[in-house]
Amino acid sequence: MRRYLRWFGRTGARLVRHAEAGDAQACLRLWVITLLHDRLAEARDWLHQAAAAGDDEAVRLRAHPAPRKAATELAYVYATAYETEGNKISLAIFFYQLAGRHGHAEAAFQLAAIHAGRGHQWLAATWFSRAADAGHPQASGRFTAISGAISGGGDLDDHTMLAELAREWRQEHSRWGASTV
Repeated sequence: MRRYLRWFGRTGARLVRHAEAGDAQACLRLWVITLLHDRLAEARDWLHQAAAAGDDEAVRLRAHPAPRKAATELAYVYATAYETEGNKISLAIFFYQLAGRHGHAEAAFQLAAIHAGRGHQWLAATWFSRAADAGHPQASGRFTAISGAISGGGDLDDHTMLAELAREWRQEHSRWGASTV
């Protein structure tokens, strides 16, 4: 469990606790996380454990022709569910990042919108850019607007902009650990 805490923070450690107690859904979430972090042997073990616990989706996923694509889509599904719950936004961010890093345009867009809403303009611009690159139809316009606001929309000097970027970077890294950023 310690390595999952180190690799994936509290989310990973919590999921391991639940998985070890027989929670098939926790095993499936760990499959998504480990597969999308290229820990293939562990991903295979978590999927096997979820299937052995009787999870029908895990059984189906064992024969899926594109498991990484399926895991990316599941990460997005988990993120939207956590975001809908309201008080689990940090879990939503965790799974949006996983999906967004693997080319899921809507996940990247939703993550950018969360960061923009929190005033993290640099992070929002980064994720709007990723969403646009992945083909999201609204992301390019949002990226243009937010990057314009960052670069010319205020009286921020270079030092202030760098300080803001560094603060956001530290916040992002401290929350999710170096392996997920």
